[in-house]
Amino acid sequence: MNALRLAAVILARDALIGLVASLGWPRWPWASRAVDRCEVVAEGLRERREARE
Repeated sequence: MNALRLAAVILARDALIGLVASLGWPRWPWASRAVDRCEVVAEGLRERREARE
């Protein structure tokens, strides 16, 4: 389940980055924070996965 969640977080992050990049990053300050939160969640899931291996 965590691998699926990690994949979903990474895909959401990439989609958000792509959307914001096409529309213009400076006009979307909330997007930077959203990407940062996705990064934190993804890193936490990676660490938990590595701890179980």
